[in-house]
Amino acid sequence: MQPVQYRAHLPTRGVSVPEPGERDVEPWTDDELEILRKAADRLDGELRTDGRPGPETTLGSYRLLFELAITTGRRVAELGAIEWRGFNKDDRTVRIRAQVPPDGYGLTTLQPLKGRRNRTALVLPSWWNFHRDDARGRVILTDGVSTVAHRSLERWCRQIIEASGLKRHGQNAHTFRHTYARICLEKGARLEELQRFLGHASIRTTEQSYGWLTEQSAATLARARIYGEGLRVVRGGKRHEKRHKAS
Repeated sequence: MQPVQYRAHLPTRGVSVPEPGERDVEPWTDDELEILRKAADRLDGELRTDGRPGPETTLGSYRLLFELAITTGRRVAELGAIEWRGFNKDDRTVRIRAQVPPDGYGLTTLQPLKGRRNRTALVLPSWWNFHRDDARGRVILTDGVSTVAHRSLERWCRQIIEASGLKRHGQNAHTFRHTYARICLEKGARLEELQRFLGHASIRTTEQSYGWLTEQSAATLARARIYGEGLRVVRGGKRHEKRHKAS
């Protein structure tokens, strides 16, 4: 007689554990944006007073770069190629047609966009305080400069972050783009619209990066209406109060 083979019952047999999701991006809050703006203004003031070589030779100012990044949500390489004529003040949009080369100075030829398709993005309201209807050429360049290197744009963005004292692990120039996404969603944009604004080839990319923000924004707005509280963003267990109150 053959011995009976017993198989232990495993409750987890056949159960698949999903892979951990991507880490939530950390956009800046509205209060942190004000700190960053002051840091950009302070850097511009230092350039004017001590004569140090800096972005004024190719860039209008640190503050102009900051506002361009926050209000258009462009990748760093795309920021350097945005033209004044690309803005449509009536539609509140900007047309993106190219990006700067990955490195090197003096390169005269811009490169096609990622995906090689021009796109139109919504421009957030604070940009129009800096917009110049009579300006020509690329926004961050002055006369006599052909193009600016990708690494220079990253460095200037990093200097703003470091000067603000808000530098955290993993934050870089791309955080400007994440913050644009946060503001768009909080003001009612849909993920499908944000996908087009950011130039994502797939809605899945947008959902993976910013889907949690739609849930957070919905909860924040609902809480403000139901409890009559001021809007706030919660990060790391701490509440960051926004300046405006629910109407």
